[in-house]
Amino acid sequence: MSLDKIDTSYWLTKDKDWVADRKAKWEIIEPMLVGPKSGKGKTAIKQYFLKGKMPDWDKFRDWNNDERHVDLFMFLWLHPSWDEEILIQLRNEYMASDIIVYDDVRQGFGIFLSSGTVRACKDYSDSPDDLPHCLHTDGHNELLFRILMGDLSKMTYELEFLDTGLGREKRSFDLPKSSFNIMISISKWLCNKSMSPINNDMLLQYDLPLEWWYSSVKEVDYFNLNARNKKTKPQYEKALYRIHHFDTEKEGDTCRTHFVHKIRKILDERDFIPEFKQMWEDVKTGKIEVKDPWKR
Repeated sequence: MSLDKIDTSYWLTKDKDWVADRKAKWEIIEPMLVGPKSGKGKTAIKQYFLKGKMPDWDKFRDWNNDERHVDLFMFLWLHPSWDEEILIQLRNEYMASDIIVYDDVRQGFGIFLSSGTVRACKDYSDSPDDLPHCLHTDGHNELLFRILMGDLSKMTYELEFLDTGLGREKRSFDLPKSSFNIMISISKWLCNKSMSPINNDMLLQYDLPLEWWYSSVKEVDYFNLNARNKKTKPQYEKALYRIHHFDTEKEGDTCRTHFVHKIRKILDERDFIPEFKQMWEDVKTGKIEVKDPWKR
């Protein structure tokens, strides 16, 4: 397969019902792109979504816009098929192609991971008008994580691109790591007054993304990295307090309950930096008290 001309048989453009449904779905998707995409980048994405038409890669190569267009995430998310094997093949073909640019890969991972973590933790109950502009994958975050990130056994890829002079440029691409401080956002997720579709598909509730978080942060000496990090200790105390005291019985069989059970087990049984591990033990034994723990 070449990214110049992909298999468009998945786009049933001669089926009126399929086309009508696709157009209706675009009306939902387009507002979600207000933040990450604009201008001709969004136009290229629309053509891909509705017709399977690929961008003019040569023209876009020199387009100095960090938002990019049909980046790796858009390419997979907006494909008509949800067959995992098909999407893995498409992912591999995209990353092996030399007609894209480095930022088409980098931006794709960035949009997906930020939407599935930080943005998925926000409470939209007081700003419902923002929800149509919140990018979500309609419950496909876990699948897309597996496709994009693989099984985490390989974290570095050697990619090859065409540069502006049409010579070949080789660059290493490291799969993104999770941040230590995402735990603060997740603890706020536990305080949400209501849960929207984007909240219900928060990535770290799933096993593989949670392993990704742990492998990213387990050896990070976070509080000693800089003075600013030291000042965040009360926020981590509050985050761990929320995790320990979250009422799973009252919550019931939900994504938040499942997450809390998993993260408690990880905090209990696995290694972290001593300061963070001791903080967790102090929360459990009541040595740490938190004022207004459920206030965001």
